[in-house]
Parts: sequence; C-alpha cells; structure tokens
Amino acid sequence: MILRAILLALALAAPALAWGGDMEKELMEADRRFCADVHEGGADAWALWFEEDGTQFPPRGRLDGREAILAYMEDAFLPGAPALLWEPTEAVVAAGGEIGWTLGRWRLESEGEVVGRGNYVTLWRKGPEGMWKVAVDIGNQDPKE
Repeated sequence: MILRAILLALALAAPALAWGGDMEKELMEADRRFCADVHEGGADAWALWFEEDGTQFPPRGRLDGREAILAYMEDAFLPGAPALLWEPTEAVVAAGGEIGWTLGRWRLESEGEVVGRGNYVTLWRKGPEGMWKVAVDIGNQDPKE
C-alpha cells in the first residue's frame, strides 16, 4: 500500500520535473562556470554566485546571507590553501524553469594531490535577469579511506 502511494506520488510529480533537456544543460554549465569563477576569484567569486539571501550549510552550522557566506569562506581561499574544485554530475530543473538543483562531486587539491573529496547538492533559482544563482548549498565529505 505504501509503495503504491509512493509510486503514485512520483508519477504525479514527474511532469513537473525535467531531466536531460536544454534547461538541465544550461544549469550544468552554470555550475561549471561557478567552479571556474571561484577557482579564479576565490571567496569573493564564491559569494557572488549566491543570492543575496542565499544559505550555505558548512560542516557545522548554517550561514544565511551573502555577507555571512563570504566571511566564512575567506579562510578557505587564503594563499596556500587547497584548491576547491567540483564537477556537477546531474541537474534537474522544475517545469517552470526557475528552480533547479545540481548534484556533484567536489575535491580539495594541494600541490597536485587530492586531500579531500565528497558530494554536494546545490539548489538554484533563476533570477529575473535570466542568470542562475545559488539559493542553497550543502556538501558532505567522503569517509577517510
């Protein structure tokens, strides 16, 4: 009975979501530009990709607003800090085209070696100017091997 209810709910929700179309390709590309911009511009670039009232969930706690996110991330981009890189693996955009999410893998590299890695989920919202902005970002770290 519960399985039927879940399958029915998924069937009803499916038309509201789209996978693999042009909107998803656009969102994947936005996520890749986000990474490239951050690689070049550090914490300032990281924060600029967030909506003014965006939210980030670091390993402990919650950060609300671009200013709080910038203040927290500044140390992560100091000279000599490991480089944060990521690649989206999947994108979904709601049928209205204004909300979507990306899933992907991130890694920290230092002197050519990977020193940390994990998964992330980024929730995106398309603004009135047509640009995707990060509404919420959350990630986790892989267990130590």
